[in-house]
Amino acid sequence: MTAKSLRYIKWGFVLMFFNINIGRFDLLPNFAGVLLLIMALRSQWEETETEKRLEPLLTALVIDYFLHWIFAFDNGVENLMITIISIYTIYVYLGEVMVRVEDRQPEIAGTLQKVRIGYALLQVLNYVCGAYNMAAIVMIIAIGFLVLLVVMLFALFGIAPNEEAEGASNE
Repeated sequence: MTAKSLRYIKWGFVLMFFNINIGRFDLLPNFAGVLLLIMALRSQWEETETEKRLEPLLTALVIDYFLHWIFAFDNGVENLMITIISIYTIYVYLGEVMVRVEDRQPEIAGTLQKVRIGYALLQVLNYVCGAYNMAAIVMIIAIGFLVLLVVMLFALFGIAPNEEAEGASNE
C-alpha cells in the first residue's frame, strides 16, 4: 500500500466513525470518510477486482450519508439496506487491507481480521437490539464499538507503507 493510500484509509475511517456534532450539524460527516476510502482505492498502484466491485457500494454510501447530512429523515427499509451495504463494504474493505499487509505485517493483518469480524457482529447485534429498545445492551454494544474502533485505528496507523508500491506509482 502506498503512503498516500494509507493516509486516505486512516482518515477515512476516522471521519466515518467519529461524530462531532454542533446541534444537528455533524462536523465530521460520514460521507467525507467514505469519499476518502474511495480515493484510497483509486490511489493504489494496482486495484484488485474486489476493490473495483466495492466502488459502486461505497458511492451508494456517499450519496446516502450526504442526503442524511443535509436532510433529517428516517426510513426503515432504507436504513436496513444501508446497514447491510455498510457492514459488507467495511468487512470486505478491511479484508482487502488485511490481504495487502499480511505478508509484511502478519500481526496487523490478524488484528484487522478480528476487527472486521467483531464489527460485523456488533453491527448486526446493534440493529436487532436497537429495534427493541434494549438500552443496557445497546450501551454495551456502543462500548464494544468504541473498543473496536480504537483497536482498528491502532492497527491502521501501525501499517508501514510499501516502498516498492511508492516507487511504482511515482514512475
